[in-house]
Amino acid sequence: MTDSHRAVRIAVERFGPPPSSISFRVDIVDELEPWRDLLGARGTLRVRARGVAASTQAFELVLVERDGSVWGADVPLTTDWGEARLPLSSLRHFAHRASPDALHRPR
Repeated sequence: MTDSHRAVRIAVERFGPPPSSISFRVDIVDELEPWRDLLGARGTLRVRARGVAASTQAFELVLVERDGSVWGADVPLTTDWGEARLPLSSLRHFAHRASPDALHRPR
């Protein structure tokens, strides 16, 4: 983590029987507001991530628009740091995450 890059580490001892997951929500509306026009002209989201354990093979990235529309993608992981470039046009509507509370419930 640096002054210009945010880093998050999520770890759990173990999960319960499937389906089991962990989630967190980071609201960055205020941080993005000065960049709104510039970001509106961009078409790709870049995420750098890795799975610490080999059993962590993917994570679900979810974006919530101001109107509550929910879009996302499953992002594959390996134990090596990697960069995923997600064209915004490739995000799909996540109906299973449509309510605000759904972002905090296992699916």
